[in-house]
Amino acid sequence: MTQSWFYKRLGNGLGTKILRTWLVYSPTKGAAYCFCCLLFARADGHNSALTSSQGFTKWKNIERMDAHENAPSHRACFADWKELERNLRTNSAIDIEVQSVYATEKQKWRYVLSRISHCIKFLATQNLPLRGHRENQCEDVGNIGNFLGLMKLVANFDPIIKDHMTRSRGNPGSTSYLGSRTQNELIHLMAGQVKEKLLRKIRKAKYYGILVDSTPDLAHREQLSFVLRYVDVDYEQKKAQVRESFLGFVQVHEKNAEALVATILEKLEDDKLDFGNCRSQCYDNAAVMAGHRSGVNQRLLEKNGLALFVNCDNHSLNLAGLHSARSEPAMISFFATIEALYAFFSRSTLRWEKLKKTIPVGLKRESETRWSSRSDAVKVVSTHVREIIDLLDKMSDDSCDSVETRSEARQLFTRMVSYEFLTLHGFWNNLLSRVDRVQKRLQDPSMNFHEAANDLSSLKNTFSREGCDFVDAAITDGQCLCDEYDVAFEKRNRRRRSMPDEHRNSEISAIQEMRRVMYSTIDRLQREMRERFERLTNLDNTFGFLLDTQRLLQGQLNELRSDCLSFANMYSDDVDGNDLYREICDCRMLVSVREELRLRKPEELLNFIIEYGDESVFPNLRVAIQILLTIAVSIASCERSFSKLKLILSYLRASMGRRQTD
Repeated sequence: MTQSWFYKRLGNGLGTKILRTWLVYSPTKGAAYCFCCLLFARADGHNSALTSSQGFTKWKNIERMDAHENAPSHRACFADWKELERNLRTNSAIDIEVQSVYATEKQKWRYVLSRISHCIKFLATQNLPLRGHRENQCEDVGNIGNFLGLMKLVANFDPIIKDHMTRSRGNPGSTSYLGSRTQNELIHLMAGQVKEKLLRKIRKAKYYGILVDSTPDLAHREQLSFVLRYVDVDYEQKKAQVRESFLGFVQVHEKNAEALVATILEKLEDDKLDFGNCRSQCYDNAAVMAGHRSGVNQRLLEKNGLALFVNCDNHSLNLAGLHSARSEPAMISFFATIEALYAFFSRSTLRWEKLKKTIPVGLKRESETRWSSRSDAVKVVSTHVREIIDLLDKMSDDSCDSVETRSEARQLFTRMVSYEFLTLHGFWNNLLSRVDRVQKRLQDPSMNFHEAANDLSSLKNTFSREGCDFVDAAITDGQCLCDEYDVAFEKRNRRRRSMPDEHRNSEISAIQEMRRVMYSTIDRLQREMRERFERLTNLDNTFGFLLDTQRLLQGQLNELRSDCLSFANMYSDDVDGNDLYREICDCRMLVSVREELRLRKPEELLNFIIEYGDESVFPNLRVAIQILLTIAVSIASCERSFSKLKLILSYLRASMGRRQTD
């Protein structure tokens, strides 16, 4: 059925086009109906499929539409319908009082549904469960759930809701819209509206990037978090903004690359998004996702060569730190002591209370997956190392504590009052504080790959430039603490492997060994960063010039044309290289005469472009920047959705289905 069926041409088919207001279409049955003939059915009426329960579905026989329209019974029903419309509009119908009661009742139910919807929206926004153990309004004993409880609270201040609650309580079988089916349906409708609004923005933006990660929920089901990154350009508000929108969880039953690719493509198809417009992929470093031969990224790249893959920089930086922390036995022992401290105090509320009285903040737990946890754990211990040592010393001699507690406190005291620990805590605090700053910046959804590459390059340069200062400061502070606690740091020498020109009995001191360990750790961290961010560095060297706004608008033009042609060679379906170069030159001219204008970020340049009003201004430059801004550097948005999932799917609601969680 086409749109032309809903219109009639007067005369010989070339006259005025008239809308057939009587013709309606049912998406559920996939059939057309005559509204007025169904409303004013006559016993002697014209026999037509448009008036049957099955409806009209023979789309090739359009002449039957004209035959039905000209039938006497249809014309009579149409006249009755329009007469009823006129009477209702002028309040001259014979059942005007009935219509008035009907309008009042309709308004009341709309009011009730509005309050119900707002209560459900509030509870869903706060991640609160709606239902309780007993959903019976007739019983005031027990937990009737947050929704009914909130409705009862509203009824105390709203007479219409109070009357509705009283009537539904006195007539359990009557329609009340307070049941679980209504709650689920309203949640689904709200979610559908929000999701459709996001999808309209994504389709309008055209280009997008995929962010995917998975985690098991409390019901032991593997949930795939699906996030899309795009540039939301609003010409009315004159504003462009990079957004990462969560579109829902998808339950997966297999975690191989083939199954995950099928799931991603199916999700895009369900959301009516063209995979051909995908310009980037961002996943963690798991082999099934990041594998360069048969991983998900490679399989999708074969289907769309423009869907560039970038590793999650947060995961990569976390793995670089994790591997460098395991590069030396002394480092492994240090972090084991940090974890043992947390375990010792957190296992007992009494110990934790003593700790809180000693230091203003609690100890943090180290985690291999939480990006900032290692920095947080070391920072607390390093800042309050003296207080913790003194507390352990007191607890080991406190006769009020158990023998086990005193023994464990003494062991931890001994592990902390050692040259290795007293030296390494300051070293790792300095090192991890720098890493943590970059980690947190990378989690910002507005971060682009050029800024990420600059931040990571600065971090590597910091380690190269200040590595010696980190080591010297750690050695100096460690010696001061050793003197304070009478620790003999020269008592153990290490025999190292001899070189060809050395004697086998050559030995190094504890200080020399500690220097070697710390320099080795810094070297390992730098090497890990170089290897893991090689793809990002290459991408920035190739296309980063378009995101370096100051260089783009003020730098030399020598290599700009070749860079533009290189970009257009890859994105030939999206931009023209020569036009891109000319538009950049024109944009430089407009910016140069505005001395007060300072464009530092690509989003600011986009805002400057769209201030001119429409898509015809610098289209190649705008599209080029949009494409590059869709390239994500972190899947932190997926991780945030997992945090929400844990709040929603608590252990009491682990059986909740996907329809409600989305």
